[in-house]
Amino acid sequence: MDNLDSKALSANLAVTKPAQIVLTSEAEWLLSVTADHFGIHQRLSELLGEVYHPYMKPSLALKLMRKGILGDLWFLVSLADSGRALRAIFACYLEIAAGVKEENVARILGG
Repeated sequence: MDNLDSKALSANLAVTKPAQIVLTSEAEWLLSVTADHFGIHQRLSELLGEVYHPYMKPSLALKLMRKGILGDLWFLVSLADSGRALRAIFACYLEIAAGVKEENVARILGG
């Protein structure tokens, strides 16, 4: 079983390989300003990784947003450029909203 010469297996592995996550410049900036705050940075990194993943799960992204961002809002509004931070978070919300296909998730978003 050393030689994996199956077309089906090769196709499956190609589909399931880790996807490239490309963050916006604003998302990268937001990560950079939280770098010295481990818990905040970790929660934000997890959220952004889901939001900007090519196969985002909107319900998971919303859960991560509630779990992290709402609890860390105090930090974001205390930043010198809090307006930029809040715009970056709102952009995440819009990304999630754009990816919603299930009616129950749309209701959570208010749509």
